Amino acid sequence: MELFLSYNHTAFHLEVRNLTSQKINLWSQKCSGGYYAFYFKVSSMADTKKACFIRRKEIFWTVNIPSVDSVGANKSLTYNFHLHDKTWDLNECRIFKPGEEIKVSCILEIKSDEDTLDMNVLTGVFESNAIDFDSIQRILTHFN
Repeated sequence: MELFLSYNHTAFHLEVRNLTSQKINLWSQKCSGGYYAFYFKVSSMADTKKACFIRRKEIFWTVNIPSVDSVGANKSLTYNFHLHDKTWDLNECRIFKPGEEIKVSCILEIKSDEDTLDMNVLTGVFESNAIDFDSIQRILTHFN
C-alpha cells in the first residue's frame, strides 16, 4: 500500500493506493477505528527533531459499528480532509514560529485487535509523502 498526499488550499487529499493483487480493507471514518486512524505530522524543515501532530478531537460516539472501506486490487481510494471543519486539534502545532518552513505528511495507523482480525482490516503504520509549506501560518490561517 502507498499513501499519496496532495493539497489544494482548501483541503488535503490522501490517495490510498493498493499496489497488491488482493483487496484490502481499512476502517471507515464512520466508526471510531477509522475516524482516529488518520492524522497529520508537521515537521520543521530546519530542525528534524521539532514536530507535532494534528489529530482528530475526541468525540462521544452514540453508535460505533465497525465498518470498512475496501480498496480493490491495484485500485485507489481518495480521502479528503478539511482541517477547518472543527474536528481537528491544531493546538499542538502552534510550536512553530511564523515563517518557519515546515513539511506535512499524513499517517494512517491501525492497531491490530479482535475487530481488525474479524473484519480482515489492514494493520500497521503508513506515512505519505510530505508537502512543503513556507510557514505553519498557511495551515493555521486556512484551517482556523
